Amino acid sequence: LNGQFRKWATALLLHDPAEPLAVQETEAQVLYFLSRQLKGNQTNRRAAAAAGASAADRHMAQALEYMHEHYTDKINIDTLAAIALRSRFHFIRSFKAMLGMTPYQYMLSLRMEEAKARLGRTEATVTDISFALGFASTSQFYRIFVKSVGVTPEQYRSGIRA
Repeated sequence: LNGQFRKWATALLLHDPAEPLAVQETEAQVLYFLSRQLKGNQTNRRAAAAAGASAADRHMAQALEYMHEHYTDKINIDTLAAIALRSRFHFIRSFKAMLGMTPYQYMLSLRMEEAKARLGRTEATVTDISFALGFASTSQFYRIFVKSVGVTPEQYRSGIRA
């Protein structure tokens, strides 16, 4: 339980509290963990297999399409789950089984790809790019960019132009 708590606390500290998708994912992880513990930690393999088998259905595809169209906006996990016709918990599990990452991680990867493209093709400032991509602050953008790409946005831009 201590290890799980540290994992959740770290996840919340690394993400901007104004980012509802990250907060909701962490809440869902906590509640899912607790529900499993209260049920005696029994896993239903048939349900897990069914979730994986149905992950590529058209409703999940619609949720992905919505994310691609709105990745610069604040996206609510409940909206995505409703599009996919799943509960919040089942949507997050299905999404991760399908793509190997959570919806928030996927949204960040979309934002980082667009950030790299904009850094290469425009003269926009890093601040302008970060806000245009939906980040709550430039510091949040920097932190995620460095973690994702391995260099600062300025270093990335100068490396492209060199």
